[in-house]
Amino acid sequence: TGIPVTIDILPRKAVNTVNLRSQGLISVAVLTDSEFDAAEVATETTRFGPSQAPATRYWLRDVDGDGDEDLLLFFRIQQTGIACGDSEASLSGETSDATPITGSDSIVTRNCPRR
Repeated sequence: TGIPVTIDILPRKAVNTVNLRSQGLISVAVLTDSEFDAAEVATETTRFGPSQAPATRYWLRDVDGDGDEDLLLFFRIQQTGIACGDSEASLSGETSDATPITGSDSIVTRNCPRR
């Protein structure tokens, strides 16, 4: 299962709304705190959502305004496997020394495909 990390889907948004019809990207931040340095994440190992989408791009920046660098990752929404009605999405990966990490955050889905 790995060490728990704090993630923030769609940083700075009060509600993490995932548009299931979007062909775009969704941002997910791994937050640095007193227990974990997000710069330690091996970005090539990160996967997001039920389908384990790989990150398409990423950078270090302070997304939560606390003065330290967090890891901001971007994933293709259509590759995540997030489905209509899902209320949570998870990120997994490893640190540079191969320690597994995992984190989850709440989501709200919209624009569900018609069946």
